[in-house]
Amino acid sequence: MRLSGLRGYRLRAAAALVVAGLAALALYGYLKELEERTAKNGPLLRVAVAAVNIPAGRRLESDCMDWQAMPERYVMGCMLRTGAENRVALHDIAKGDLLLESDLASAGNAGSIALRLPPGTRGYPLPLERTSLPAVALQPGDRLDVLAVHDEKSDTILEGVALLDLVGLEPATSSGGGLPGLSGSGSSGFVILQLTPDEAERLARAANRESGSIILIICPLENAGE
Repeated sequence: MRLSGLRGYRLRAAAALVVAGLAALALYGYLKELEERTAKNGPLLRVAVAAVNIPAGRRLESDCMDWQAMPERYVMGCMLRTGAENRVALHDIAKGDLLLESDLASAGNAGSIALRLPPGTRGYPLPLERTSLPAVALQPGDRLDVLAVHDEKSDTILEGVALLDLVGLEPATSSGGGLPGLSGSGSSGFVILQLTPDEAERLARAANRESGSIILIICPLENAGE
């Protein structure tokens, strides 16, 4: 019995050595193939891909990007290989898409409102002094309903329009970390709304009235994009 047990132990040990040898050969073969591929296609380089869906006009942050390894042979000059923080998306970019230089505004033009306007839209500058909502309550990306109040009547002019930017504000910072603005209504500066030409004409007629005011109402997040 003892000899039989010893023989079984030796057989198991021999089998383990064979398995280890086969694994070593497989690893060697994989590394050899990888080495040959690298020699043929070049070393692996990092290229940027969209980590999330990026809408047109969004200013990129580090969490908007992931990095993907790609053989040097397939990397083109238009592919983004460095960080793009604070650059602005010129059009909608889907999650997983490679980020190209042509997708983003150049660093020097990152703040241009025109670069953030999708085709067929306009940037409408609405004076904050004509609205009932303080600038401190607003941030780019908010969705707004626009109401006109006149002669004790109110009309809904626009629904769910995008706020592109706030400009010309006095240098005061909100406690919530928002953009500079003034507390209280009648703030100076402008809100830039993303509108179609028809919407811009409709708002211009309403805002041109000498009496009355424009009321901005912030839409909840789940309504964004409706």
